[in-house]
Amino acid sequence: FNFYEAVFFVLGKPSLGVFQTSLALSSFIMILAFYKMASIYLKEIDHRLPMLATVFWSIFGGFGWLLFLKENLQGNAPFPHLLGSVDNMSYIDISIPRVWFWFRPMVVGFTLLFILLYFLKRHDISITHFRLIYSILIAALALFHVPELVLLVVVFFVLSFFVPKIDLRLKDAVLSSVIGLSVALLISFSLYQSSQLITSIPYDLLLELILPLAFSYLMLKSSWKGIDVFKKQMKFIIYAIIIVYVVGITSWIANPSFSMSMVSETLFVPWLLYPVRLGIVGLLGLIGLLTMKRNSDGMILFAFMFFSSLLVARLISYVNIYLFPIDFYEGRFIQASLLPAASILASFAVKPLINKASSFRHLNMKRIFIITFASSLIVIVGTTSI
Repeated sequence: FNFYEAVFFVLGKPSLGVFQTSLALSSFIMILAFYKMASIYLKEIDHRLPMLATVFWSIFGGFGWLLFLKENLQGNAPFPHLLGSVDNMSYIDISIPRVWFWFRPMVVGFTLLFILLYFLKRHDISITHFRLIYSILIAALALFHVPELVLLVVVFFVLSFFVPKIDLRLKDAVLSSVIGLSVALLISFSLYQSSQLITSIPYDLLLELILPLAFSYLMLKSSWKGIDVFKKQMKFIIYAIIIVYVVGITSWIANPSFSMSMVSETLFVPWLLYPVRLGIVGLLGLIGLLTMKRNSDGMILFAFMFFSSLLVARLISYVNIYLFPIDFYEGRFIQASLLPAASILASFAVKPLINKASSFRHLNMKRIFIITFASSLIVIVGTTSI
């Protein structure tokens, strides 16, 4: 990543202000990549959903504003002090910018991740071209930002285990990932041998990622049919999670005892703070899981990505606390990885509301009021923390 910035600066020789502004504007490519990825999965369901999912992901925030409203009405502190206090108790939900707000390695990492997920749906590309493109992207992701690569490998493994027959180019992607990882290791080792340039690539981690990829490929090549997790019992589990989600928010507002100083070293995220940070998008995403169609490959992909993101985020904290420190934290992973999957699922949840809104002329005033109120409430609740 630093090499990319250096090349941009040396070749263009811009002033510092132009350099910083150009990098900041470059981060908008992440929004375009997300929209393109959402389009290929959602347009077949409804052409309006990709834009809606992009708005959910790029603009909507958490529930930190609810605590601010409560404390402000009680008049417990001056406005600036209250703002900082609530931000501290809400896991910096108010002050932290969106992921794409400035150009950094995470922006590049998730841009590449969205592109890689996009290509999973491209059945029209030949095998040779697909493997070439995918291998290059995987190698770039390994060289730029590894956590997103870990998430992608986990998603591949989970899909291969549960739904190996999903209508995505999973087998080609897994094989290409092994090739890309090998290329990234070779490039990094060659740079070190030729110029003593030390890269920050965790060689042992990349080598370990090849193992789950190998297992994934074997499952995809075999007659393994997967495990059906979309049973009636799963709906009851999701209903229970929704109840816990709502109870968690109300409990936190009633007794906000959390402080960032408790987790300043590891940036561990208590379960109670997940609903606060995910906000209305997380709640709509869970509702989207209830309404999703079993034959929608895109929805199945992002449902598994949502829960895989939870697993990887928790794993990051486990490694930081119990094994060894790594230069990535669970707190940074929530907005970057959970929100994209939740936004896709959330757009599916509000599809009935969109359909009703599109037929205003055939509705009575009462229903028009209800639809308008519900839409406005979602927007206000989702964007007030920003």
